[in-house]
Amino acid sequence: MPIPAVVRAEWTKARTTPDLPLAMALTVVATLTVAALVKATTADTPDPVRVGLLGLQLGQAIIAVAAVQLVAGEYGTGLIRSSLLAVPRRWPVLAAKALILTAATTATAVVSVAGCVLLDGRPGFPVRPAVGSVVYLGLVALLALGAAATLRSATASAGVVLGLLFLVPSMLRWLPDPDWADFVYRAGPATAGTRIQSTVDVDTPWRGLAVTAAWAVGALLLGALTLQRRDHG
Repeated sequence: MPIPAVVRAEWTKARTTPDLPLAMALTVVATLTVAALVKATTADTPDPVRVGLLGLQLGQAIIAVAAVQLVAGEYGTGLIRSSLLAVPRRWPVLAAKALILTAATTATAVVSVAGCVLLDGRPGFPVRPAVGSVVYLGLVALLALGAAATLRSATASAGVVLGLLFLVPSMLRWLPDPDWADFVYRAGPATAGTRIQSTVDVDTPWRGLAVTAAWAVGALLLGALTLQRRDHG
């Protein structure tokens, strides 16, 4: 099947099932709800820009679960078999899902970040944290998609991705060696990527986003290889 046809087929599945559109809508609602609560309950802070974008912490979890479901959900229902039968090379299926997911996530992230900026209410909101947050959410989605293609289980994939996004950052304070804590902070996909949102005491924020990108690319490559080998023939 030609790649454009694969993209059309995946787009049809994505828009005719409620999971992805509902998840994207929930992401916007959850992000803006948290942002509004933070705005109402937070006084002076050394980094108000990052605090204004805190709602994205919840939004990324919804996006990650939706991305996992895009692949793992088809394994659960058996729908993946028909997709792979029509595309013997396998990898175009994952590429098409990644393209559609990236488009949906980017649109959702733009709306969510714009809402956070409006709720923040301060003139001259920095461009770099806003744009970087949109890119970060897209990378989180691709990381989750790659994990789902590798593990094929919605529960296992969501557990791994959410652990990377939330459990690893929370464990930093318990690491006894400061050097190890600093390494994990700079190497973790969430702690490195969200440095782009900071405007205080941050060095090379784009390098942190590149770390998240490396996680996403690695997960997608592993997912494509697993898809080809496990489901070949």
